[in-house]
Amino acid sequence: MRDWGADRVAAAAGAELVREAGPGPAAATIDSRHVAPGELFVGIAGERAAGGAFAAQALAAGAWGALVTPERAGELVGGRPLVAAHE
Repeated sequence: MRDWGADRVAAAAGAELVREAGPGPAAATIDSRHVAPGELFVGIAGERAAGGAFAAQALAAGAWGALVTPERAGELVGGRPLVAAHE
């Protein structure tokens, strides 16, 4: 995925690029508790929680960026890439 820029991540997700940055993510993960620096955090809705609620935590842990709903994207600040997709 490293050669995927934020625009390609957004296109693959059928989403809108909210904020772009340099080279793409090293990998993708849905678990904010185990996100590694350089990974794309995908905040999907689960049975117990909406994953987007943990996007700020993932970004603070070094995530490359986050794929979240437009509502969650509006809550996040910083210079990391954000991709917004409707659930």
